[in-house]
Amino acid sequence: MSTSGSLSGISFSGLGSGIDVQSIVSQLMQIESIPVTRMQTQQQQLQAQLGVYDQLKAQINAVRSAVFSLSTSSSFQPVKSSTSDSTVATITADSTASVGIYALAVQKLAQAHKVVSTNQSGSDTALGYSGEVMIDGKSVTIEATDTLSNIASKINGLGTNVIASLIGGSGSAYLTLTSKTSGAASTIQAADVSGSVLSSLGLTGSTFAYRDPVSDGFKSYGYSSATSTLFQMTGSQKSGSFDLMGQTISVDFSQDTLSSVASKINSALGGSGVTAQVVTETVAGTSVQKLQVTGLGANTPTDTDGVLASLGVLQANYKTEAVAAQDAAYTLDGISLSSYTNTVTDAVAGVTINLLKDQSQGTATSTLTVTRDTDSISKTFSSFMTAFNQFADFVSSYSQFDSKTYQSGPLFGDTVANQAVASMQGVLFKNVLGSGTYRNLADLGFGLDSSGKLTLDQTKLSAALTSDPESVRKIMVSTGSSANPDITFVSSTSKTQDPGSSGYSVNITQLATQASTTGSQPITLPNQGGEVLSFTGSAFSTQVDLNIPVGTTATDLVDLINNDSRLKNNVKASLDGSGALKIEAIRYGSLSDFQVVSNLDAGPDTSGIGKSGATYVKGVDVAGTINGEEAVGTGQYLTGKDSNSHTAGLQIRYAGTALGDVGIVNFTKGIADQMMGSVDTITDSTSGILTSTETSIQSQI
Repeated sequence: MSTSGSLSGISFSGLGSGIDVQSIVSQLMQIESIPVTRMQTQQQQLQAQLGVYDQLKAQINAVRSAVFSLSTSSSFQPVKSSTSDSTVATITADSTASVGIYALAVQKLAQAHKVVSTNQSGSDTALGYSGEVMIDGKSVTIEATDTLSNIASKINGLGTNVIASLIGGSGSAYLTLTSKTSGAASTIQAADVSGSVLSSLGLTGSTFAYRDPVSDGFKSYGYSSATSTLFQMTGSQKSGSFDLMGQTISVDFSQDTLSSVASKINSALGGSGVTAQVVTETVAGTSVQKLQVTGLGANTPTDTDGVLASLGVLQANYKTEAVAAQDAAYTLDGISLSSYTNTVTDAVAGVTINLLKDQSQGTATSTLTVTRDTDSISKTFSSFMTAFNQFADFVSSYSQFDSKTYQSGPLFGDTVANQAVASMQGVLFKNVLGSGTYRNLADLGFGLDSSGKLTLDQTKLSAALTSDPESVRKIMVSTGSSANPDITFVSSTSKTQDPGSSGYSVNITQLATQASTTGSQPITLPNQGGEVLSFTGSAFSTQVDLNIPVGTTATDLVDLINNDSRLKNNVKASLDGSGALKIEAIRYGSLSDFQVVSNLDAGPDTSGIGKSGATYVKGVDVAGTINGEEAVGTGQYLTGKDSNSHTAGLQIRYAGTALGDVGIVNFTKGIADQMMGSVDTITDSTSGILTSTETSIQSQI
């Protein structure tokens, strides 16, 4: 067969005759893509399911959040407060306040001290005044070129409790000094250390008196430390002397401390009946150190060099006192009380009273009322019901099935959603043992309608809250008790399991102890030269220096430590059998650690602590098991480990001295904790059913 000849211009539309290759290939490709399209559709469906699960999780967590508000005792102790005359006082109360009615009468309101200068030649004119000024224990130097505005800025730059302000401007201006805090103890301290700036400004006069008088003596201004030099605290290098009962006492701010000044006075006037010491006081909520001298009788000091004025012992009279420093004075149910501030927080526990008017402005009486807020508790129950019903609506709307179209919602027949509904509904109406008059939510007025949503009879709930609020609390809140008074139930979590009537046995293998230190020898003589004990360690946020005055006996020292506001909440003192000083931490366990050292060697006329500290015993934490499961000790508190199958999160306090099996802790799980436990089995981020289901879907995608 011949194949010669040209094939140019010849084309084939198919193989053989008339076959459409392009169409065939296109159809083949479409057929091949069907599995891909199917998988893409499945991905979209799975992603949509994840979106629904995210919404489901949000609904379930909303129920958990609402029921959590019913899981704590404080939720059942809300109070509301009112006043019969809000122009006299307002009142607020927290959940710790007890109900009561109080008759209030206000005699005086607390006032912040304010003094005013005489008229000056303007705020921006150099005044020509120069010298060193002491304002509330801080020194500032005024130059002749300073204007009234400069002087105000310098005083404000000290960072004291005093604010300097200007009234007026060019040609005529006044300087005012105002205490930042109210109360008599916050009287402004101001002195001319050198020069006469304050007197030239017309702030102070020439008559001096004790700023803080005490019976038979005086106190100085309050400083931050008894052992820091006066220069370190004030910034002044003042030096000079004063005469006291014929004796000259020299003071150098660069070298002396409050303690050394006290020692100088005691040395000069020993045997005269005069005693000098450093005392601790609280002024406007802050602990300060003051030099106190007593036993002076009618004798007054001579302050030739202005040392006592600079120390805040003597104060020159203020020529124009716009507002006197004053404590609030009031009566509550006829009991006379006072406060450095008009915001009173220590008259009635859990209650804050804001005093607004006193009798100088007319009638200043009011009736203050604190009552239980049952409406607030009812609203919390209602919020829980709303959250549960929104969850039930969500599941119902996404679980619909149309029998005509055979279309179903994304949660139709869904195992996770069904289990969430079943587990929560299963908890709702359980009886709670030992709850008292009321046993379950049905007794409080709750029910379920035909659609699985909660209903509430508000009248029935209100009656229960009024007649037996404690029984209502016990239905919702987990509670515990023990026949052994040394075992106290503290708290639990949603993971803690209810042991029923058998309770959980407690076994103690190690007792909690307090950190303690004991002097190396008994205290047999009064303190001879004064002493400073310095306390540090985790029990204290900052170092605390305790000044021990001359003449302090062993029992005096114990009282001094136990009554010091900086120490008494952290440590307590006593004398051991030999008469040595023993200091113990208030708290138990390893977190009660503290150290104490003295500035003197141990001796019979000192604290016996010594410069290197005394014998120290570290506190240890309690150790043991609850229901045979390991518990973690912190001080006297034992807490079941999170990994425990029964006692996870259960916390008790053991204050006994016996080891071994010490008793049973009874525990009843409230409805709120049971509900949260049910929710957690669904939504827990590591082991929840919803979490594992979402992980599986992600894997499929």
